[in-house]
Amino acid sequence: MPFNVAGMGEGLVVLLAWLLPIGVLVWVASRNWNRGSNAAPPPHPGARWAKDPTGRHELRLWDGQQWTANISNHGVSGWDPLR
Repeated sequence: MPFNVAGMGEGLVVLLAWLLPIGVLVWVASRNWNRGSNAAPPPHPGARWAKDPTGRHELRLWDGQQWTANISNHGVSGWDPLR
């Protein structure tokens, strides 16, 4: 059986056509994997009513950065500064 160099070239092209996209996907995935440590921290939750951390009231208003003096007990709002 003769040695067919032309046939090897076509086979190499087909092999590279399959391997190149896989290599690119692996490379992109590895870049995104390593980027996780440099990712921005998740944003602070926005303003919302939440369980009063002092336990004195049912709810207290979180303004997105800190607790406020606005409170609520069973739907009745009020004012109670944090101490």
